[in-house]
Amino acid sequence: MFGPDKCVSTNKVHFILKHKYPKNWKYVEHHLNNPLSVLSDKLTHVYTALLTPDNELRLLVDDEEKKKATFLSLEDFEPPLIPAKPISDPNDKKPEDWEGRT
Repeated sequence: MFGPDKCVSTNKVHFILKHKYPKNWKYVEHHLNNPLSVLSDKLTHVYTALLTPDNELRLLVDDEEKKKATFLSLEDFEPPLIPAKPISDPNDKKPEDWEGRT
C-alpha cells in the first residue's frame, strides 16, 4: 500500500509492503520507518514510489526525491524484511537424556 493519509490523527505518506515468507507461508506487513509528512498547502501533488532493482525504495513528491530506503536494511522497515541473525548462546547444550535419532 502506498499513498498519503491526512486525517485528524495521521499526516503521513504510507508505504506498506506485504510479504509472504517462503518458510512458513505467512504474510507479514512491513511499514516504512520515519515516513514523509503530507504537504499541507492547497496545491495538488504527485506522490511516486520507485522500487529499484538494487533493493532501494525512492519516494518522490512532484518528481523530487524526498526519501530513500533500502529493503535489506534492518533500520528502514518495521519489522525488517531480512530478519536479524540469531545470537548463539555459548551455554546452550543438549539435555542428558537427548535421543539422537533422525
